Amino acid sequence: MVLKKSKDKEDLTVDTISNPSLTIMQSKQGYRFSLDPIILADFFIKSKFKAHNIVDLGTGTGIIPLLISSKTKKTKIVGIEIQETLYNLAKENVKLNSMEKRIDIIKGDIKKIGKILPAEKFDAVMSNPPFREPKSGRLSNNAEKTIARHEILCTLKDILKASFFLLKAGGALFMIFHPRRLGELFSELRKSRFEPKIVRFVHSNKDSDAVMVLIKAKKGGNPGLKVLKPLYVYEKEKTYSEEMKKIYGIESI
Repeated sequence: MVLKKSKDKEDLTVDTISNPSLTIMQSKQGYRFSLDPIILADFFIKSKFKAHNIVDLGTGTGIIPLLISSKTKKTKIVGIEIQETLYNLAKENVKLNSMEKRIDIIKGDIKKIGKILPAEKFDAVMSNPPFREPKSGRLSNNAEKTIARHEILCTLKDILKASFFLLKAGGALFMIFHPRRLGELFSELRKSRFEPKIVRFVHSNKDSDAVMVLIKAKKGGNPGLKVLKPLYVYEKEKTYSEEMKKIYGIESI
């Protein structure tokens, strides 16, 4: 999965991704997808969880639905986005990649999920949520970035409440979050009647602490947690690990 920039369109860039081959329009100055949704989509695909209907909460430019749909042809995915600009970009990206039959993008507030989508109709929910609390860290001057990174328009509890509403019994929530708040996440998952089933920590390299954590939680699941081997992004400075090369579609030298 190699990201290449091509011609700019006003304040946008049109980027191409290989493995799979996708075209993504993004803002030059506003929110741009990072590594997080890419490894979250990979985490879901590698889990081999059977899901015919998926919801992506806070879809941004639609990167997660596009990645999953390109690998799972029979899956129907709905992306929900509250920010107007990102919603429009996600709609355009679905069209650019000819995935209108498999992906729907809806503008809406997940706190009002009952007015947007039906209850208990989905097999899986994806979430790459804002994991910084409103008063933690430095706020960006760009509203798109601030809303995407900080709990301004939705909180962890909002995400879990919406996920529980959407999922069928036995459905699964796939999430990427910051390890600093892992204790809080586990507590809130159980309060929301989810059971953590699989955890995988993401490290910059073998010598670094975890920078993110990937989680699969089952609605109404029984206790029993599996911790996978860590994902190392870099083998050494500026050199991707072998696993990351496979995720990105980079050939080993």
